[in-house]
Amino acid sequence: FEICGYGGMLCIVGAYAAVSFGWLAAESFTYQMVNLVGSIGNITYYRYKRAYSGEILDGVWALVALVALIRLISIYI
Repeated sequence: FEICGYGGMLCIVGAYAAVSFGWLAAESFTYQMVNLVGSIGNITYYRYKRAYSGEILDGVWALVALVALIRLISIYI
């Protein structure tokens, strides 16, 4: 579970840094996917630790990423 938490944190912070430094576009599939995977990792860790405020935060984060991914996929289909 610790690996999920650290991995999730690295995914989200790494994605944010990549967008901030211009390495990725915020509208890219990669950015949204990394955010989704990172938030799922964090949710897994928070559930294990029973840290519900973090779980809610990352649940919203995952929902935003999922909606953005659906929008991106619908544009290209």
